[in-house]
Amino acid sequence: MSGDTTQALRVAFCWLFLVVFQGVATPAFAHPFDDGLAGHRFRLTVLADHLELELLVEEPVPWVLRDLRTFLAGVEHPGPADQERYDARRLDEFESGLQLYVGGQRVQWERRPWQGENGVGDRQFVLYGLHLHAPIDPSQEDVTINLIDTIHPGEKVARMVEVWGSWDTDLRGCSLWADPERNQSGKWTIGSETTELRLTRRLPSIWARGEAWLGMSWRTGTLEPVPVGPGGIAGPVDRRVVALVGALLMLVLLGAVRLRKTVRNGGRYL
Repeated sequence: MSGDTTQALRVAFCWLFLVVFQGVATPAFAHPFDDGLAGHRFRLTVLADHLELELLVEEPVPWVLRDLRTFLAGVEHPGPADQERYDARRLDEFESGLQLYVGGQRVQWERRPWQGENGVGDRQFVLYGLHLHAPIDPSQEDVTINLIDTIHPGEKVARMVEVWGSWDTDLRGCSLWADPERNQSGKWTIGSETTELRLTRRLPSIWARGEAWLGMSWRTGTLEPVPVGPGGIAGPVDRRVVALVGALLMLVLLGAVRLRKTVRNGGRYL
């Protein structure tokens, strides 16, 4: 091994010790497989007028060491500025590796502030996070969305994908639950099976939106996005509850009509 290579490795190990082993955090998640796999965890929120994507990437320490060996070549005394450069480069690579197509057209992400830390981890993994945003035309009733993960090409990757929505979107037909007996939402998979996420954002009918709005309000007490499954609409409520609420509203309406007639007739009940 040449002196330059030895020096680069020594620097890489020192760097990794300072940045990772002495990091103030352990990964916020860990896939249930061995440490020879990268982990990609996606939370995709689809609303009527935009997408929000939160990505957590877990890279095995040996992978980071290989990359650092190249990145730190010629750097004798790495410091915080080098850490910032390295983290920025990795985040750029992760963002460019997530290809988004809306309505068949490639759409560029807008990066939003990430609340967690980057470049910290434990003795197995180093953790990175991204928060991305992309607009959708709210006037279009049906919009196809394709998300292709090309991060770590040629490597075996463990993925978990969750799709979130609200009362104003219909996401039935998502590739995660194309097979009704095999819903993959929120489950770890290995390989190319979840490399591409396919779905269509539809605008539900007024009646369906009303049901979903009522269901979310009834069950969660909030209209914030929630995980969506094969039903496709967040917060659907039992039809019996809808019928009960409808009957109550009808009674209130009839009572208001009767009261108005009573007032018009000088207080006499007709």
